[in-house]
Amino acid sequence: MIGFFVALFAVASPWAIEGLTSILGFALLVVPFVLLAYLTYIAARLIEDAEAE
Repeated sequence: MIGFFVALFAVASPWAIEGLTSILGFALLVVPFVLLAYLTYIAARLIEDAEAE
C-alpha cells in the first residue's frame, strides 16, 4: 500500500515536485515502508526460530 502511494506521488503528483517539501513528503512515505519491511523480516525470523524449537 505504501509502495503504491510512493509510485503514485512520483508519477502523477498533483503538486510540483520541488525542494525540501517534496523530500520530506517522500521521506514520510519511504522511511516507514523500509522500517515496516525490516520489522516484518525480524518478526518472521523470530517466529520461525520459535517453531523450530
